Amino acid sequence: MGASWALWAATRQPESFSKVVAYYGSQTIDFSDLTARVLGHFPSNDSLLSPDEVVELEAGLFERGHEPEIWHYEGVAHWFAEADVAEFYDEAAAELAWERTLEFLRS
Repeated sequence: MGASWALWAATRQPESFSKVVAYYGSQTIDFSDLTARVLGHFPSNDSLLSPDEVVELEAGLFERGHEPEIWHYEGVAHWFAEADVAEFYDEAAAELAWERTLEFLRS
């Protein structure tokens, strides 16, 4: 839910956000007012978010003139970056996503 809320908040209060990072979450609102840059991390095996929902998010952003940075992680599931969810945690994918997140936020 955090990714969905972050995308929603950045669209509703664009003056408050310059960047948004979404880990395996989506939003289907109109992104016309969004001014923040968007980074997304999505697993290949997500029981909570379908591939179509990810495509819809990307399309919604592109249609409004945004160029999101979207990463797809093969062989992992929802919660892959959550160390406290041992059955889904994938250390290599989590570290790569974190490195990409830090680079995005620093840029």
